[in-house]
Amino acid sequence: MNTEYVCIAVPLIELDTSLIHTEYLPNECVVRCRDCRRSFEERGELWCRGIVGPPIEPEGFCAWGERGE
Repeated sequence: MNTEYVCIAVPLIELDTSLIHTEYLPNECVVRCRDCRRSFEERGELWCRGIVGPPIEPEGFCAWGERGE
């Protein structure tokens, strides 16, 4: 399984050439709905205990995702 991160983009400017590069610093781990402890399957669809609404997408994610077991 690949680990995904929300990153902070930090621009770096070379003083002698004025070239701009971007460094990406990992900030938070992304937890997909299918791996979240709040998700559950019912009637063949994936649901979230944290929201009231339609079924959720397995590839989706939110700021409150917590990796399940």
